Amino acid sequence: MEFSQRTSGRLLLVSLASLAYSCYQEAFSGFSGAAVVNASYFTFSTPSLLFCARRCRLQRKCLSFNFDVNNGECYLNLRSQVTPGTELQGGSPLQSFDISLWSEVRIFLILLTVIFSIMVLSPISYNKW
Repeated sequence: MEFSQRTSGRLLLVSLASLAYSCYQEAFSGFSGAAVVNASYFTFSTPSLLFCARRCRLQRKCLSFNFDVNNGECYLNLRSQVTPGTELQGGSPLQSFDISLWSEVRIFLILLTVIFSIMVLSPISYNKW
């Protein structure tokens, strides 16, 4: 493979990673320290905020979710931060996210960011690029 092909492959990789990272930053700007309370209908443990977002996204009734980064607890909510009558609790260790900000494309791009970061930072040589 010629040098120019490898270079253009890496430039494409970096461009995609940059796009995905901007989506990642926007998606992770949740309401830290103010959680939606008295709205959860399902709670489970998960190793990642992404799994929490994905699970909420797959259920029509889930309008937001709270995530506890300390213990990996995910709380799926029937109301969002902007739903009238929603109660918010300040000073909470939970981060709260409105699911309308998490499109399937955004979740996919975030996952791509993780994969590309591993590939770029890995000491393994990817000759096909």
